[in-house]
Amino acid sequence: MISRLRPTAFVVALAVLAGLASPALCATRASESLVGDAPADVRARLGEPSLIHAEGQGALWTYRFEACALMVAYRDGPDGPRVTHVMSGPRRLGETPPTAAECIESGMNAQRLARSSH
Repeated sequence: MISRLRPTAFVVALAVLAGLASPALCATRASESLVGDAPADVRARLGEPSLIHAEGQGALWTYRFEACALMVAYRDGPDGPRVTHVMSGPRRLGETPPTAAECIESGMNAQRLARSSH
């Protein structure tokens, strides 16, 4: 499913990526396992995102897992789009945000369960 983010949500996400804002999200760069991956690699690990927003030379994919929400930012480069940032947040207001690594693991586990049930 491809959908557009509300302009404010996209602006906040871009501000986080640029280091200009710090909402209740856990952001990371090269320490996470998805950074540097192509979109096909991320889909193989996590499945289809809930939302995709592409604009200019970048894109922002949002995954909604049971335990967390994961935002994956891409930027076009010489080898095509690659993941540049990964941010995670809680699914419910007031919960402690998981680390990006914990959220990625949660998503990979959900994807493995979905594949095994088919």
